[in-house]
Amino acid sequence: MERNEAEYIMVYYGAIPDMLESFRKQKNDLENRYYNGAKAMSMDGMPHGSSVGSQTERLAIKAAEDDVHDLLDEVETRMMVLKSDKRQIRGSIDSLNNRYKTLLLDRFVNDYSWTKLASKMHASESTVRYWKEKALDQLVFVMNDEPMVDELIQRASRAR
Repeated sequence: MERNEAEYIMVYYGAIPDMLESFRKQKNDLENRYYNGAKAMSMDGMPHGSSVGSQTERLAIKAAEDDVHDLLDEVETRMMVLKSDKRQIRGSIDSLNNRYKTLLLDRFVNDYSWTKLASKMHASESTVRYWKEKALDQLVFVMNDEPMVDELIQRASRAR
């Protein structure tokens, strides 16, 4: 792993919450469209309506035709991978010293400018940029011991 790949991973880590939210919305949209057709269904046990088949049956057939179950499984799997990646990256970040951890999180997750970081860390911008390079080098060192780091790098690169 190289420094630029560690930077990809940090950008990816910062984007994971938005990606998870997007998948949650996609999952909710699919479930609402196909599986929540009984919202206004009368629960008195008496038949209502004069058409053949109910709205629930039509939705079930449409869901099967559109492979909604497979789509929901895929979305759920992607969400699990993102959560796993987030835990793995956070574990690596947490193993860094406090200065490097703060710098990486503020820069890549909280989107701080160099000026804001320099002010917060009581250092010049050039010093903070130097520390960022050192922090990424340390992250490379830590993550090289992580299992399946190559797959993580690939996912981070694709997410850019």
